[in-house]
Amino acid sequence: MTNKRGMPILIVGAGSIGERYIRNLWKIGFNNIHVYRQRNLPFRDIGNARVCIHLDWNEIIKLKPYAAFITTPTSTHLKYAIACAK
Repeated sequence: MTNKRGMPILIVGAGSIGERYIRNLWKIGFNNIHVYRQRNLPFRDIGNARVCIHLDWNEIIKLKPYAAFITTPTSTHLKYAIACAK
């Protein structure tokens, strides 16, 4: 089995649920975590996060993440799921 832990992983949204996903991914050894958010606010619970922040969706398109976790409000899930699938 190929080790996928170095592949880019995308977290869309970085509220409390997004921060939980980031912590859990770190715990299981993923270290190439990218976060898309609309505003570059400080994290609440994870301090100096070891993640790459992206404020422009075009950067995400170029990144071509291996997997994405959509942690935004439910009303925006479909929009981001479609964007990720493309």
